[in-house]
Amino acid sequence: MPIIHHREVPERERRPGHRVRNLVGPEQGAQGLTLTVSVLDQGAVVPLHTHRIEEAIVVQEGQGVFHLGKETVTVGPDATVLVPPETIHGFHNAGPVPLTVLAASPSSTRSPSAGLPTWRATRRRGTGKEQVSKSGS
Repeated sequence: MPIIHHREVPERERRPGHRVRNLVGPEQGAQGLTLTVSVLDQGAVVPLHTHRIEEAIVVQEGQGVFHLGKETVTVGPDATVLVPPETIHGFHNAGPVPLTVLAASPSSTRSPSAGLPTWRATRRRGTGKEQVSKSGS
């Protein structure tokens, strides 16, 4: 029975202020499941994106502002955001303490985003508003 000790899993910086640990995946012998813990510093962002698989994001600590389709909601500890397949989504840490989330999804040997449009969110300077653009197909 594989036991994964979280502190032994290497942490890597995915983007500025966003650190991840891949707790469960092919590296640990999982064939159909991925489980990742992410820690976002104050103001750090997971940009808007889509993929073909569903995803469950469990907020463990902190406050996150989640964008799911056309909805935006602030979510705190002990809440789970269920992201349906092919739904544009992203989130950022809006609180004063680090935002810690667990993300669970089915894994695949093929990129889950293959063939889908790429979405990109940029903040308009001085407005605090995001502008979303689509490229590819």
